Amino acid sequence: MARSACSTRGPSCRAAPRSGTAETVAFSPDGGTLATGADDGTVRLWSVSDPARPRQLSSVRDSSTYVYTVAYAPNGKTVAAASTDNFTRLWKVANPARPVLLGRPLGGFTSYAIGLAFTPDSRLLAIGSADKTVRLWNVANPARPAMVGAPLTGPAGYVWALAFSPDGTTLAAGVTDGTVWLWNFADPDSPSLIATLTGPAGHVYSVAFAPADGQLAASSSDGTVHLWDTNPAAARAAICANLGQPLTKKEWSAYVPDVRYHAPCS
Repeated sequence: MARSACSTRGPSCRAAPRSGTAETVAFSPDGGTLATGADDGTVRLWSVSDPARPRQLSSVRDSSTYVYTVAYAPNGKTVAAASTDNFTRLWKVANPARPVLLGRPLGGFTSYAIGLAFTPDSRLLAIGSADKTVRLWNVANPARPAMVGAPLTGPAGYVWALAFSPDGTTLAAGVTDGTVWLWNFADPDSPSLIATLTGPAGHVYSVAFAPADGQLAASSSDGTVHLWDTNPAAARAAICANLGQPLTKKEWSAYVPDVRYHAPCS
């Protein structure tokens, strides 16, 4: 697969043979259209309302290099395509037979654009890069995107996969150093790091939040999928359910004397 070649060879994959291999797919919110991105630099839109008879509706040249990831905005109006020319492009797809390029390409990276995630309200787009950063864009008006805040830094590998929580306040990033980073986006102008999750022994290539309970899944090149509960109330309940005897007031005073006592798991 071309994707594995790029992930192991780095910049040399720019010169790799292009086969038209579909690198990435994304359904429209209504499930009637499928967007694909290929290693020949094209984005294609397909009608799949009749899955037994899919029809290509359009094909547009996104870049002269690999299209790593495509993502549909939850409102169904925009498709984002991240490419190995370091840019992400936005396409208006109200009429999927006639996609229209919107605004200027989203850049600023010094290496490939890879991970993509829209917030549930379609107003913000997070882009992860092989330069180990994440950039946030306001795409409420996708014809005039604007970068929000400073790039997020810290990961020691490619930021390969991104996902927003169902409420849009948490961003998860899967990184090729085997970590998953979580940022609080309650204030998009000033995101804060929540945690760096470890466990996978290989590159993290995919992350996804459960629609309802905040559970986070991450798949790794080590052949495993890790699960974390990111809902504080649910995590607290699970911890309390598995605790032994809670701390007494005497023990509390001995171990955490500077904190006022309150009964654990009350």
